[in-house]
Amino acid sequence: MRSVTTVGVVTGPLILLAYLLGSMTRWQNPFRRDAPTSDRQEGPAGHLPVRTQLFVDVGLVIVAYWVAEQVVRAVAPGVTFSRVASLSFQVLFVWDSVALWCALAAVVAIVAPPWTRFEGGGDALLPALVLVLYRAPLVGLAAIAAFVVAALALGSVRRALPVALAAAVTAEWLFWILDVFPPWGVPNGPELSLWTTALAAVLFARWWRGDVLTAPGATGPTGGDGDPAQ
Repeated sequence: MRSVTTVGVVTGPLILLAYLLGSMTRWQNPFRRDAPTSDRQEGPAGHLPVRTQLFVDVGLVIVAYWVAEQVVRAVAPGVTFSRVASLSFQVLFVWDSVALWCALAAVVAIVAPPWTRFEGGGDALLPALVLVLYRAPLVGLAAIAAFVVAALALGSVRRALPVALAAAVTAEWLFWILDVFPPWGVPNGPELSLWTTALAAVLFARWWRGDVLTAPGATGPTGGDGDPAQ
């Protein structure tokens, strides 16, 4: 029981640390009156080019996952399974459970960094995709397939994104019900279904806010493939 309590005690700080870690490349002094809230070409703080920041974001999310996994393994070696949906046959190992939620916190930080009043963040699509392919590969492949089909059918990569997110959530719930075992990553099940739904909701909220998968100047939830909304 002591190890279970230890996991509960460290989970909150780990999630907060992961959130702060994910926002590192967007840090700026919140007390500066002239601090910009958005800069699509050089990053909010003007330190990293956009393409470099994309790959740094991927690294930060993976680091957040890895650090959380190692900390839980170290502080609670006697705890094996997560207490989330613990009665299910598809229950996750506790270190995978905490690590997934910490990685999600890092994704949220990319979308809504605290230093700019939760505005001016990135779309987090690449870090989220890499994370999903790393830990839930079947979900990632389903999302990619749905995105390609929707982009071809709708003639717009931007409008294809919510279709891909919906497909990812639907696929994971089906994989749980059908008890499909992935080739690598964590088992499909109730906790991964909940996590996938939460991740999709974060990405959809960022998409709805605009400026995702569009050319500069094309914003709004109804914008086309690089074209302003009609």
